Amino acid sequence: MNRNIELLRQGNPAANDFVLFWDVSEQKLQKASIAAIAASNSTSGSAGSSGTSGAAGSNGTSGTSGTSGTSGAMGATGPAGSSGTSGANGTSGDDGPGLSSVRWGSDFREYDSSDVEILNPVNTASENFWKFKWIVPINLDSSAAVKIEKLVVHSINGGDNTNAVNLKFSCVNVSAGSLYIPITSAFVHSVPQSFTPTSASANSTSVLSNITLNNWNTYLTPGSFAYIMIQREGDVDSNTDSYAFDMMRISVGLT
Repeated sequence: MNRNIELLRQGNPAANDFVLFWDVSEQKLQKASIAAIAASNSTSGSAGSSGTSGAAGSNGTSGTSGTSGTSGAMGATGPAGSSGTSGANGTSGDDGPGLSSVRWGSDFREYDSSDVEILNPVNTASENFWKFKWIVPINLDSSAAVKIEKLVVHSINGGDNTNAVNLKFSCVNVSAGSLYIPITSAFVHSVPQSFTPTSASANSTSVLSNITLNNWNTYLTPGSFAYIMIQREGDVDSNTDSYAFDMMRISVGLT
């Protein structure tokens, strides 16, 4: 056995001498011969056998192939392009849909022996008037008002044409067999209208606008021949000037 020995005796003892020693491993005092101690310490342990080499590690398993990625979704449809700007509407003609306009100038005025070229400041309405012939539109809309859009007149003498002038508008259907130029008393649906001139000079123009002719739309017969009359109450108004006709425009509704 191999022990750690601390000799308690010095010198050069013989092989058969006994010595006392402290056995470090056993932690106690021992007695042995010199020869035995020498033999115990000199015996070398046999060399350990070499360890067996470890077997080579097996190759790692190959990884499985990755799953192919799915195709990307189709992109969303782009927004529709904005609509092009609509072209501007063309300017309506004078006789647009649903409206018929009739114009008269002095050359188209019809009058009889009691009619005068001018509306004077003296005569009564029954002898102080203008009459106009008219073919009523065949597709007259009886639910839409008949209107005088414009009436243009001008003064003759001047000097006192800033006072109001009193007029009346009336009409009559002309049926077969009736007088070609109806008498004044035959006219119906009279609409009064006055105007105040803005100038006292001779030949000054006055314009009347947007006069609604009540009940004319339901009275007039579509497609018939009719007359329109404009009268002046010269014996009533205080304007002392005479007036000549220039032009008139009437509008009616159409179906």
